[in-house]
Amino acid sequence: MSKGKKIMLPWLSALLPVLLLAACSGVPGEGEVEKLVREKLLGEGTNAYMEIENFAKLNGYEKGDNQYVVQVRYELVFLKGLEEIAADLEAQAGESVLDQMSAGLGLMALRIKYGDFRAGARFPVEEDITLVRTEKGWRIFEEGS
Repeated sequence: MSKGKKIMLPWLSALLPVLLLAACSGVPGEGEVEKLVREKLLGEGTNAYMEIENFAKLNGYEKGDNQYVVQVRYELVFLKGLEEIAADLEAQAGESVLDQMSAGLGLMALRIKYGDFRAGARFPVEEDITLVRTEKGWRIFEEGS
């Protein structure tokens, strides 16, 4: 056996139980939590208006049998300013009154939460998120769902 293989074998022997224990712990990892948060905030695929940067899972604890509370921190970065988003949504809504109302409510919610932001604006977020273990993995728990 070569010297390199002799050195690597103890590393693998020590690392394997740790990896197996982490895989069996049932606690969602940072990557899984980040994926869930991205899907909730940005939807499937890419989002033309915002992105998440500097995501970190800070802490977590089990809450009952099938719930896990995770504390996360990230930056929400707007790719377009509020005025640009308003123009895009107005163009997408077209003549539909319901689409126009929906776009208007969405813009109002953005303005209330983030003010009159410009493209490149960064908003630090630190929050606790409750996850629920389902048959198909973890999902974000939302009241009333």
